[in-house]
Amino acid sequence: MVHLDLLTRLRQELRFTLATIEEGTLAVAERVNRKVQLMRLHWQASQVQAALSRVHRHLGEAVSREAIETGFSSPNEGRLSPSAAEDLLRHSLPQVQSYKEQLERINGQVGVLRSEFVHDDLVRYYRDIQIRGETFAYVPVARGSSCIGLSFEVLASRYGVRVLMIVRGAVLLNPAERSMLRAGDLVALVGPESALTPCVAHLTASRSLERLA
Repeated sequence: MVHLDLLTRLRQELRFTLATIEEGTLAVAERVNRKVQLMRLHWQASQVQAALSRVHRHLGEAVSREAIETGFSSPNEGRLSPSAAEDLLRHSLPQVQSYKEQLERINGQVGVLRSEFVHDDLVRYYRDIQIRGETFAYVPVARGSSCIGLSFEVLASRYGVRVLMIVRGAVLLNPAERSMLRAGDLVALVGPESALTPCVAHLTASRSLERLA
C-alpha cells in the first residue's frame, strides 16, 4: 500500500514537472516568435522608408531640373507649363500616402509586440518578487498625506520599502533624485507586505483621516 502511494505521488510529480517544462518551452518559443516577428516588421518598415525616400528624391530631382530648365529658358521658349509640376506631384501623392499608411500600420504592430514584451517582463518581475516574499504597489499620494514633503530616500528607509519610480504628471522621476513627494505623485513600491501595508496607508490617507484612525 505504501509503495502504491509512493508510486502515485511520483507519477503526480512527474506530470507536474513535465507540464512545467512544457509551459516553459512554449513560453520561450512564443517569446522567440515575437522577436522574429519584430525583426520582420522592422525590416518591412526599413524597406517602406527606403521606397518613400526614393519617391521624395525623384520628385525633388524632377522639380529641381524643371526649375533649372525654366530659369535658363526664355519666357516663351522651352518653358514647361505650370501643370507639368502639378501633374508630377499629383501622381506622386497617392504613392507617398500609401507608403505612409503602411508605415503607420507597421508601427502599430510593432507597438503591440513591444507591449507584449513589457507585459511578459512585468509578469516575470512580479513572480520574482513574490518568490522573495515581497509584493508590489503602485499608489497615488493623497492630498494632505503625512508623507508629503518626505524625500524618496527617507520614505524608503522609514518604512523599509524600495521606491522603484515616481510619476509626476508626464515626468518619470528617478528614486535616486533628492526630490520630495508631492500630492498627486504616483509611487511604485516593492517590499514585504508587513512594511508595504502601512506605507501605502500613509501615502493614500490624509492627515485628518490618520488622526481619526
